[in-house]
Amino acid sequence: MNKWVWAVLALVVVAGIGILIKQDMDYEAALTGQTTATITRTELITGAGDDDSESTHVYYSFAANGQQWEEFSILDDNQTAQFTAGQQYPLCYNPEDPSQTRLALQLGGQCPAAGG
Repeated sequence: MNKWVWAVLALVVVAGIGILIKQDMDYEAALTGQTTATITRTELITGAGDDDSESTHVYYSFAANGQQWEEFSILDDNQTAQFTAGQQYPLCYNPEDPSQTRLALQLGGQCPAAGG
């Protein structure tokens, strides 16, 4: 391939990464609702085959917009010891779509300010 094809390919990859980062930032900026989540269970997920990566799925319930919700967050590494059923943690959620959530600890401990 000539250098122009490589340049265009690199530009497409960089643009794609930029779009994904922007979408994640927009998602997190919308999480202005604050409540308390109750941990219901955790699950350790390990990679298959040669992939030895681990992640922790933390399942929780919470009340928002007059309803009870069940969601989960995915955390890097094995953090199952940190989360046990019945524990409560601050939770950030999107008031327009409470299925969009993150544990506040995933956002540096605080939910984004509304309109910020």
